[in-house]
Amino acid sequence: MNDAASGVPDESSLTEKRGLAFAHRGGIHWTNDGRTVIENTLDAFERAVNRGARGIEADIRVTRDGVCVIHHDMSIKGRFVPRPIRSTRYSKLPDYIPTIDDFYERIGDSVEVSLDSLTRRAGELAIDAASSSGETAVSRLWLCSFVYSYLMAWRKKNPAVKLVDSTPFHRPGWLLEKRITKAASAGLDAFNAHHSAWTQRLVDKAHGLGLQVFAWDVNDRKDLERVCHLGVDAIYSDDLDIVSEFQARTTCVL
Repeated sequence: MNDAASGVPDESSLTEKRGLAFAHRGGIHWTNDGRTVIENTLDAFERAVNRGARGIEADIRVTRDGVCVIHHDMSIKGRFVPRPIRSTRYSKLPDYIPTIDDFYERIGDSVEVSLDSLTRRAGELAIDAASSSGETAVSRLWLCSFVYSYLMAWRKKNPAVKLVDSTPFHRPGWLLEKRITKAASAGLDAFNAHHSAWTQRLVDKAHGLGLQVFAWDVNDRKDLERVCHLGVDAIYSDDLDIVSEFQARTTCVL
């Protein structure tokens, strides 16, 4: 957890590791017949881990009957119109959509897990699932949101969970800089923005305030070279080759 008062991360939580890359929605997996494995499924996550990914990214939602599931979209395909997950019972969802408990049962605490949550309740249920898997799983959970009331509620629920201000920013500017300062003041652990939004000055500012720097949508080698040069701490990528390369060539502190 970032020490907002001093602007320096808590030294007891720092461990030098190779660079961290999150396989976005489990990454893209091609089968022998040219098809892809469905994203955000247990098979996709397991394949990413088997390919050496040290991190998994997923999106979490809560069903009508209070089950936390992994799915990117807020709705699923209906017979005539899309059905919001929040209005649908878990038993009515397609079989390929896993619960967060399914995820931890299959994957365990072997990797860092970044979960993007649009609701406070989804994050709370994710903390419960990680807690059931053990202290290591909790320490490897990164909960992402742009809503600070959710982030603060998750910190209160379990201070060991890492918190990320995850923003849609695509360009550098004073608004992004102001947001970085706010994240540090709130004691968050990392700041996540589109790779194109990061400049050397902003990376240095975030690091100086004790924040880890995360970059999303790093899906080609030109962008990979740029973020490595900037010194970002973690990336999100659909490409598992880029995930492996970033992990092999960079060192960060988490």
